[in-house]
Amino acid sequence: DSYSLLTSTLTLLPPNEGMPRAKAAAEKAITLDPTLADAHATIGAVHDWYDWDWKAAADSARCAIELEPDNERALSLYAFHLSAHGKHDAALRVGNKAAHLNPTSTLASATLAFLYYKARDFEAALNQIELAKKLDPLFPPLHTILSWTSLLLGRHDDAVASARKAAELTDYPPPRRAALGCTLSAAGQREESVAKPPQRRPVVGSHTGRTTLQKYCQTHRVNLKPHLRARSDSRHLSDRSNTHPIG
Repeated sequence: DSYSLLTSTLTLLPPNEGMPRAKAAAEKAITLDPTLADAHATIGAVHDWYDWDWKAAADSARCAIELEPDNERALSLYAFHLSAHGKHDAALRVGNKAAHLNPTSTLASATLAFLYYKARDFEAALNQIELAKKLDPLFPPLHTILSWTSLLLGRHDDAVASARKAAELTDYPPPRRAALGCTLSAAGQREESVAKPPQRRPVVGSHTGRTTLQKYCQTHRVNLKPHLRARSDSRHLSDRSNTHPIG
């Protein structure tokens, strides 16, 4: 699960590196213990976000939930899958269950905000974002979701500020740069949208970014040590794009 989170949520690993490693680790875990719900959930996430194998993704997510009905991570991932296929009512039911199972989980709370956004219930999305911010105001995906929601509500200044904040918190990785550029363009700031962004620093070089990552990884038991090294921007480019800000 650490590799998928490092790839999709924290953007520290490029998809073509992080996702295959996540899948390999989860498959190895299943050979040791086929009843591990987290491992099945991780494989489902890889099928959804990288393989684009929707049936396999749904099967893995349902398997994880059958093994552990109250597994917050599995429920959140399945809710995302349902939302991506337009099943918003079902997605919100599952996402709300995940958030209520662990009210202190920033990840589950942020996922629920994303589900409201996808369902075009923007006021509910904004309310959920505020609730999630009380858990961790520096969680980067929250600012991304706030940016998207604000943009669709016509609140361009808020959208740009939130997109900029998400990029700053993660030291401007390519996915956040792209989101910021798109937001600036949609807000009518086209000249700035194509301007060269600030030079990305190593993830350990930013106090704000370091604090955010440490808190996130402590909460979700992600081991960053093998990955905390400077990476060139080209390492983050892949033939697969990730449109999910949560992970």
